[in-house]
Amino acid sequence: MQFKLSSQKIATVFSKLLSTYIYIIIFLSFSACINGYPSNHTLTVSEVQRESFVLVLVSFEGTPQKCLGSQKICAITPHPDKTWKMNIKGSGVVIRHVNTETYVMTAGHVCSQDMPTKISFKKIPFTLETKTKIKFYDIWGNSHQGDIIHVDHENDICVVKSAGTWGRPVRLASRVPKPGERIFNIAAPYGIYSPGMVPIFEGFYCGSDTLKNAFYSIPTKPGSSGSPVFNKEGKLISLIHSSSIMLESLGLGCALENLQEIVKAYIPKPHYPERQ
Repeated sequence: MQFKLSSQKIATVFSKLLSTYIYIIIFLSFSACINGYPSNHTLTVSEVQRESFVLVLVSFEGTPQKCLGSQKICAITPHPDKTWKMNIKGSGVVIRHVNTETYVMTAGHVCSQDMPTKISFKKIPFTLETKTKIKFYDIWGNSHQGDIIHVDHENDICVVKSAGTWGRPVRLASRVPKPGERIFNIAAPYGIYSPGMVPIFEGFYCGSDTLKNAFYSIPTKPGSSGSPVFNKEGKLISLIHSSSIMLESLGLGCALENLQEIVKAYIPKPHYPERQ
């Protein structure tokens, strides 16, 4: 005996099958959210790492100074009153408190940009005097001013000093993780940040290339530059400085040994009073 289903019944059966399939997908997704990683996954982000995060805002301002035209042309050309400006957002991390000062590390290119030394006004060249201003926002939204101490252009690392003790300093790792070890990154890509909230990403350490760039399987975007990378123990191992052009979920950071050298050379050790 053969049965023939009407088009309406076929549509009804298909709809039920589709609904069942969707329910299964939702259930599996929900189970994954609850179960998370396997039981041996112990990587956690403490308040120390979260409160070490810094949103970095850098403004570059250029003011026209000397007229570079002929004496006759400069005499009749009014001095330009416009200010050339450029703003950059990045991420950073509190590395140490020393006396009443806080030391922050971020990417070198966040602190230093290739600024023009001349500007044209009515086709007349003028020298341009530039100033750099750095402002930090800690995890709770408090603002702090900073002064650049050192920029390592080769390894893309910047050290900045700020008045007062704020944020939570993190410890620097003593060893490079093994390829395949879990790591996590706290960053503000595209400036995504709000007091009390900052994105946290998890991935793996992939290894380093011949130029000592450390590779991590984490997403990076503009604004991630200078963001800290921590090992499974919560210790600082790198600062993100760039991303892969061909693969967006692959971030590149500075080598741990370069961080260690910079900290040793440019950040003083905390002074503790001697016990009586």
